[in-house]
Amino acid sequence: MELTRSKINFIFLGLLIVVFVYTFIDALHFAEAARFFPLYVSASGIVLISLELIITFFKTKKQSHGDPTLFHPHLKLALRYIAWVGSFLLLIFIMGFKLAAVLFLLAFLKMESGFSWIKTVIAIACVMLFFIIVGDWYLNLNWPKNLLNL
Repeated sequence: MELTRSKINFIFLGLLIVVFVYTFIDALHFAEAARFFPLYVSASGIVLISLELIITFFKTKKQSHGDPTLFHPHLKLALRYIAWVGSFLLLIFIMGFKLAAVLFLLAFLKMESGFSWIKTVIAIACVMLFFIIVGDWYLNLNWPKNLLNL
């Protein structure tokens, strides 16, 4: 199955409807004064995205063969880098930002960039030194808690 622009457009509009329906349902549990804005934005989003979905459906149906244009010429490469970013976010959630940054940089620089061990260690040391000096000492950041409380 080739991912064409029209198929991706349907998938994206479907995901947007799911997000707006979720925010609408979630806003029903807010305090009365706090629920008006999220409810109106969500309801407007549901209506407008539904209209766009209907219009897109009829435009695609009007074309006998659909849109043959591929979504992205290098989709597998793009998905691989999205997976790298997703894995970094997952590591942050599980281990915390600093440890996740070290592990992510180690894996990414060795596997994707092909850095030597010396370049990788120097790059990780520079990044960690930057985080400590700027983040901890200068900005006095309280890094968010993580799943393992590290």
